[in-house]
Amino acid sequence: MGGFIGHIGGDDFMMLLPLDHWESVCGQILRSFEVMAPGFYEDADRLRGGIQIENRQNSITFSPLLACRLR
Repeated sequence: MGGFIGHIGGDDFMMLLPLDHWESVCGQILRSFEVMAPGFYEDADRLRGGIQIENRQNSITFSPLLACRLR
């Protein structure tokens, strides 16, 4: 199939794929992410739909669960 995935820096990544395979590869990534992502959270956070965290201004804020979708 071929292709290349690279880390640009920080939280930036790139993915180069052959034109005839990009859609199936992206679909596989989204399905895998949907299965794996909930495991990053505690049960209570999953039920709440997100996490409560302290921001840089020392205020408690709510951040929804991580999601990855095509636009």
